[in-house]
Amino acid sequence: MLENQLLRSFYELVALFLQLVTYVTPIHYLLNHSLTEGFELLYWRHRNDEVDFVMKKGNKVIGLEVKSGATQRLSGMKAFKEQHKPDKVFLIGSQGLTWQEFLGMSPIELF
Repeated sequence: MLENQLLRSFYELVALFLQLVTYVTPIHYLLNHSLTEGFELLYWRHRNDEVDFVMKKGNKVIGLEVKSGATQRLSGMKAFKEQHKPDKVFLIGSQGLTWQEFLGMSPIELF
């Protein structure tokens, strides 16, 4: 019984760590590039909808939504597109731009 609880706790801890890495990696990556490449890095939220990252350079606006795992709720991207008419939006994860592709490019290339 205790072994099952410990095992479950371990897997829950691993899942939380992976979620943390999923968001910390792009924050650090985008923040560093925003400072060197001169774009603003923002976050957008309206009621229950959100977009993880908004990149802005001049009049150009790019939305980035980061998803890890199989469940991918995209209502935030849809609401952001309807409200702000960005130039582009990207999904980063298994159903869009892969992590390897995203981290292998300069974010300025998205503009």
